[in-house]
Amino acid sequence: MHCVALTHQGQILTWGVNDHGALGRDTMWEEPTRDIDEESGSDEDSELNPKESMPTTIPEKDLGGGEYTFVQVAATNSASFALTSTGQVVGWGTFSGNDGAVGFLPEGAIQAAKTKNDEQKLQRTPVLIPYLSQITSVATGCNHILALSQQGRVYAWGSGGQSQLGLRTRTTRYSALSPHLLMISGIKQIACGAYHSFALAENGLVYAWGLNNFGQTGITLDAGEDDAYMAQPTVIDSLRPYKIQSIEGGEHHSLACTADGELLVWGRCDDGQTGILLDNIPKEHLVLDSRERPRILLKPTVVKGITGVTALAAGIDTSFAVDGEGKAWAWGYSDGYRTGLGTGNTVGEARCMVKGDGVGQKIVFVGAGGQFGVLGGLAEG
Repeated sequence: MHCVALTHQGQILTWGVNDHGALGRDTMWEEPTRDIDEESGSDEDSELNPKESMPTTIPEKDLGGGEYTFVQVAATNSASFALTSTGQVVGWGTFSGNDGAVGFLPEGAIQAAKTKNDEQKLQRTPVLIPYLSQITSVATGCNHILALSQQGRVYAWGSGGQSQLGLRTRTTRYSALSPHLLMISGIKQIACGAYHSFALAENGLVYAWGLNNFGQTGITLDAGEDDAYMAQPTVIDSLRPYKIQSIEGGEHHSLACTADGELLVWGRCDDGQTGILLDNIPKEHLVLDSRERPRILLKPTVVKGITGVTALAAGIDTSFAVDGEGKAWAWGYSDGYRTGLGTGNTVGEARCMVKGDGVGQKIVFVGAGGQFGVLGGLAEG
């Protein structure tokens, strides 16, 4: 429910919900008072807090006072992160579990448990994440984060109740808030779904771990079972035939594109998440619901009609892709117009976002929050 953006000048902008410190800056604001006789309607009459709803820079003094040059930003549900050019990670906000905020750093979370002061679970201003160096990229899920090192090693931390941290050894709720090294190596790219994770290796193998109740990891083991999960990084055999270029996860579905620009989809499919007609999909590739309707697409399947894919994103039940011509495509559950296609009805087949492209624009970036999307374009000329 918030966004983080990095400008070419190195400034970090945030906007959205700041209840748990995800914006990394002060957003205190008093709503203007109304005349008691003024007709007031519903909640829709309430004004948005401009300090939350307007993209605003985090003060430089809170980001190291100019010491760092930032090269990437990323967001979880209630936390944000920024990667420096020297391979360090800065973050703020909090991680959450099934019972609410857990904490951001172990020390604060432990202290909050002792004092019963929930405010100590929140990191409202940016802080350097300990124990990390030579990091080249980060990826975030709902309440966890991965970091990839220059040496091809992967670190994970946050909330791990669905095995999205992929740790071999059991960790306490608070120790999981510190980066832990995963037992995989030779990794060149990382990605996350809401509660699952991916790693692409230099040798072409793709690993997945975490929640798998809808087969979102691409591994068929126990798909369809409520408590299914992959406890440790496991090779996705169904992706072996493809040369995967990039991969992204939603809440219960996932997307990938190949080196040839083909788009693959799999996972939950009962509300348009995969963007393809399922009538001709072999039955053995599907899990059906109690009414014999497709519920899960088990096998990664090519989406026809979208070629040269350069960018991917997935929201809770929405999907987005950018093709080789710079056109954006969207599909999935559209309540609240979250697909950007001007409809609140489910979009079952991938559709080009003609109105969203903008005149003279070429889309080069697409991102997704839980219930919204963001496009970034380059002006021609």
